[in-house]
Amino acid sequence: MNNQECDEIRQRIDCLPARERETDDVLSSHLMDCPECHKYAEFQNSFDRQLRPQLLEVAIPEGLKEQILQSTSALDDCDLSESEDSVQNAEVEAELVRPATVRQHQRGSSLLKWVIAGTAVASVIVVMMFQWTPADPQQRLTYDAAKDLLLAQFQEMSPEEWDRLSPFDQSFETLGIVDPQLSEWTRSETVGMSLDDDPQHEVAICEFRFRQWSGVLITFSADEFDGVPEQSYSASGQSVLQWRSPGGDLAYVCIVEQGSAEELLTEILGNFA
Repeated sequence: MNNQECDEIRQRIDCLPARERETDDVLSSHLMDCPECHKYAEFQNSFDRQLRPQLLEVAIPEGLKEQILQSTSALDDCDLSESEDSVQNAEVEAELVRPATVRQHQRGSSLLKWVIAGTAVASVIVVMMFQWTPADPQQRLTYDAAKDLLLAQFQEMSPEEWDRLSPFDQSFETLGIVDPQLSEWTRSETVGMSLDDDPQHEVAICEFRFRQWSGVLITFSADEFDGVPEQSYSASGQSVLQWRSPGGDLAYVCIVEQGSAEELLTEILGNFA
């Protein structure tokens, strides 16, 4: 596939709400022929599903809601009840306007309507930023959900996809005196991701080489996720290992791309002993 075409498709995925992605003919045609873009779309859809419930919990001040309803009502000459549904849907559909390059998609004769509605939704997002309160711990992304999300993205990750990720912000220590054995691993530059409302990274990811093994090492800040396994280490699948640091503050998921995962697990267990 043409790299420029793939970039445009991924920008289109970033811009479109989840519902429109499913019915967009341009996307459907491209995704059928491009496994990499299809995997990118699946990741974004999964990410949207994780954040959608949290966004619905954010309260909108009555005064601002009234202004938005009036502006949207004037656009379509519809009653307030219909406008309120439109605003609620707009909140949800605007849930993931990501920091990736966002392209403007022309809306034909309704362009002015979309500009005004977009301004209203942007106001909602600004208020959400200032009024956001920490989510109930039970509503945080769970460790298993985060692990599945990251495995889906980082198994067979392309170099272009690595280049799009942000350098790790050092919001937590990925290596320390509690995990000295990992200091022997040769690691690439570490990238980071935030999987909840906090902009700080809760996950750090790098490629690694260690003796006959190579692959991807994902490090979780254990305090940021619900349901992190209490056991010190365990095997999961034929090519994926997971274990918890001796200090308990970090959890590791290792995608073994070269070498025996079982032998690497034995090596890790020996270093923990």
